[in-house]
Amino acid sequence: MGMIREVWRSNFEQEMESILHSYPRISLDTEFLSFLHNTPRNATETERYENIKFNVNNLKPIQFGLTFIDVYRNLPHSGGVWQFNFADFDPTIDLHVTESI
Repeated sequence: MGMIREVWRSNFEQEMESILHSYPRISLDTEFLSFLHNTPRNATETERYENIKFNVNNLKPIQFGLTFIDVYRNLPHSGGVWQFNFADFDPTIDLHVTESI
């Protein structure tokens, strides 16, 4: 795996310029602070969907990741993995699971 590129407000423009190189395959990942509703193993597909939807609609994402590869599944020389970190999470007002902080 390539190097992970950390993206913050201070280097956002520079990293966006690097990302603008066109790669036909992109992987996306988001990170949230735990789950407010945990889904039981024997849950139906509908219950799983509703629990994921509830969590996504009520929790702020803390990270967003992108990975770019070429048609031969090679990462770009720059690493090809960008991790965007969001700094607007406030545990005093935003919903979260205390153990995940």
